[in-house]
This record gives sequence, C-alpha cells and structure tokens, in this order.
Amino acid sequence: MQSEDLQYTSSAEFEWAEGFGASVQEFRGEGQVGLPDGPMATCAFACAQLADGRIVIECHLLGGAVLELLAILINEPVRTDWRLEGHTLDGLDILIEEASSPKLELSMGQNKPTRVLLQCNEVNLIRPAAARVTPAQLSYGLANLEFLGDEVTEFEIEGRRGWSRDTFRFHAGSRQIIVRQVRDYRQVVAQMKDRRSLATTAEASLQFTSSRGELGPYHDMMDAVCTLLSLAKGSKVRWLYSKVIDQDGELASMRILSKPSRFWVPGVALIGGVTAKQLKEFVGNSYGPYLEEQERFNLPVAIGYYLASKSEMEWNTTFLLACIALETLVGNFAQHALQGDLRYIVPREDFGERSALASLKNSLKEALRQAYPGLSDDQVDDALVKVPELNYRSFRRLVKRMLNELGIEHDDLQFIELRGTVVHTGTLGRSFSETFGHYSNLICLLDKIFLRILRYEGEYLDFSEQLSLIE
Repeated sequence: MQSEDLQYTSSAEFEWAEGFGASVQEFRGEGQVGLPDGPMATCAFACAQLADGRIVIECHLLGGAVLELLAILINEPVRTDWRLEGHTLDGLDILIEEASSPKLELSMGQNKPTRVLLQCNEVNLIRPAAARVTPAQLSYGLANLEFLGDEVTEFEIEGRRGWSRDTFRFHAGSRQIIVRQVRDYRQVVAQMKDRRSLATTAEASLQFTSSRGELGPYHDMMDAVCTLLSLAKGSKVRWLYSKVIDQDGELASMRILSKPSRFWVPGVALIGGVTAKQLKEFVGNSYGPYLEEQERFNLPVAIGYYLASKSEMEWNTTFLLACIALETLVGNFAQHALQGDLRYIVPREDFGERSALASLKNSLKEALRQAYPGLSDDQVDDALVKVPELNYRSFRRLVKRMLNELGIEHDDLQFIELRGTVVHTGTLGRSFSETFGHYSNLICLLDKIFLRILRYEGEYLDFSEQLSLIE
C-alpha cells in the first residue's frame, strides 16, 4: 500500500466494531476485500474479537474495483462468501474466508470512504517468516475462568493417563499446561456480567514440541481441559483464541475462533470452592479417565447440557436440559456396551428379520379387529407401527443398568415420570414447588455419574450445596 493508505489505517476511526461492544483483541491493517468470484477492492480494516466471542471486521474501501464490487452488491446485498487477505500493521499476514456482510454504508463524500462490516467464524494470522521459525510455545485465551483467593496468580495442570503417575504424553514428549489469570480480570468479569457476555479472563500456555507442527492434538487437549474446568466450577469455560510463539518470544501465528455465547451464570461449584489447588488436582487426576470415557458416554455433549441446565432461568427448559444430559449418557452407554446395544432386548437385526415380528403383527391385527370392529385400516396400521418398540428396553431399566455398572446407589428415580411429560408435552404441568425436588434429585444424580465416570474420589458439593463424599 502507499504511504498515505498506511497513515490512514493507523489513524482511521473504526466505529462499527466499537459499537458492537468491548473487544478482547484487535488487529488493524490493509489488504484486499471482495468476493471469490468477483472483483477485489483495496481496503483498510480493523478486525476485532468481541467480549462475547464474535468476530467483526470493518473495512474501509479505498481504491481498486470498488464500483465493480458495489454493482454486484446492489443485486446481491447479502453474501456469505466475502474474502479478506492482507497484512496487519504489526507484520502479520491475515486471511479471512466465508465472511458475511450484515451492513454496508456507501460513501456520501470524498472524505468518507465506503464501509463494509463483516462477521466471520475464524481468522488466521501468520508471520511471513513463521515457516522458517521453530515454534516453542502455545497459548490459549480462556473465557469465564476465575480462581478464588487474591494470592493466586498461576497454577499448573499435569494430565495423567489412567492411574499412572507419568505426565500425560502425546506423540512427542510430555505436556505441562500453565494457566495464568489475566491482569485486572476481576474488573473485566464485572464488566462482562453487566453485559451478560463472556470475556477472556485467563491464558493457558504449554510447550510446543510437535515435529510435524500439527496443532490439532493440542486443540483437542485444550477442549478436554476446558470441559473439565467447566464441570469443576459449574459454568462454561472455553478457549477463544490460540497463539503460536517462536523461540524468540515473538508471535508466529494466531487462530481466532468465533464462539458467541452469553455470560454463564456461575452454578454450584462441584469441586469445593474451586481454588487453584482444587482445579489442578481435579483436572490432573480426571484427564486420563475423561479421554478413555469421553466417546463411550459422549461426555462433552452431556456435560454441556448439564451446565446449561444449571444456568437456565426458564423452569421447563431447565428440567428438559437436565433430562437431555441424562439421555445422552444413558443412550451412549447402551450403544457402546461390550455385550452389544443394550437398547434392544433382542438384537435389532434378528428381531426385524425373523418371523416373530410378522407373527406379532398378525396376532395384534387380528386382536384389534375383534376388540374394535370399527377401526379403519389406517388406525390398525398406526397400531402395528408400534410393534417393533416392544423390543426396546425401558429408559428406567437402562438407567438402572448404567448406575449398577458405575457402582452408584440411587433408588429415587421418580423424575423419570416427569421426564416423559416434559419430553412429550414441552411442559412439566406442575408448579415449581412440586417439581424442584425431582430436578434437584436429577442434578445430584448427574453429579455422581460424572464423578464416577472420571474415577474421582473425595469431597464435592452437590446441588443442594451439601458437602458429600464419593469413594
């Protein structure tokens, strides 16, 4: 770009991005913006990740094929395939693809350029020389993670596989994660609570030693750590960006993800008061079992519904989300059982192919004709469709089967009846006072299930905030 464009980029007022709310981080630069099948215009831009996780890009069109681009937008004002490529003022290459354009402001004079506001799901930044530099460290921005105690500045998490005492290992060496609370995070949290959004309150870092330069295993690891931190503290923790730092301490590349979310109202902390020491011990000891069992029980999804239930304000939805969490656990447990899919009494393929099913249908059809002579053929067919469901085990039996395998004693399963009501009608049909006890019972059961799956032993706080012990 010409020097006057660089000067413009440094001093320009990017109003729209600021209007969307507080930003976690921002990058300014210049490049080209346009459509993959059309013209590209020279632009100055500001790319910001907002406190609620969204990514917005404001582009000021300065030259090039501006008129050609605007001609296309007149006929197609809403496009979701915008592309931006260029350089930031601090020397990073930036690439944004498949962005949408919710707002366009045409220039009304020479001193005010045409402006386009974009939103996207992902931003990739890389230093041009990064390919020739050895990455040394990874950092992740964690949202909604707070520690208790003014003296706490950082703690370490060491993942362990199974019950061994060895540091958890990927294909290339051990991994140690260091989590630090960001400076002035309490003030940030207060502001975010006012806006009911989330904010980056901590940063996790670890040594990067992958010979192939693959980031996927690290991202998977951080997803698992965030899930366990969320379970421990009772509200959603997630990472919003990742940075690759080279051996000289310089930013080599960065990936920013759009993960919009509202602020998660802190629920009852499952593990004590959630001090740094408690988080370290819980995540470190649970990490191995989590990896072993996450697919068998679909833990990320089940824990997500469980946390959503504890923070939801609408009562029917609160109970329904807790039911879905249990359904997720039970359904995946049944499908992944060593003795076959426990959902079916007789293997599904055997029950459907053999003559028993046809015989049952013929018998039921004849019985219906005799008992209700006025039934139409369609009504009889509607009844016969239900015959294969005779091969399904009841949800109550599957719950008991799972609890028995996990070694959990829990006799009060009255919430299952309410589950059927809310699933089929969308409402509990009873008052809050009549149903809260059943909901509390369900959440307390989910507490035990998650802790048992993770092989946790020790004290925890159940939903009634009573200190309990699981062995």
